[in-house]
Amino acid sequence: MTIAEPGPAIVAFFVSYGFSAFLTFLVLALPELTGVVQTNGILQEFAILHTFQAIFPIALLVDLVGTLLGLSLAERLL
Repeated sequence: MTIAEPGPAIVAFFVSYGFSAFLTFLVLALPELTGVVQTNGILQEFAILHTFQAIFPIALLVDLVGTLLGLSLAERLL
């Protein structure tokens, strides 16, 4: 697969973003999920909030523009 193929590049972009959001949530909520800290779900709520604040919308849009720019440059130069 080259980056000049727009379908797989955009699908891979969204899959990687979903996976990175899941990993970010998992790392932030891990102390409560493992039982190290007993906060009755508050830590999980904050993990969800901080995950979405960190990844959406500015970082998502910047990376999507970078993917589309890479696609257009690959089509033009290759």
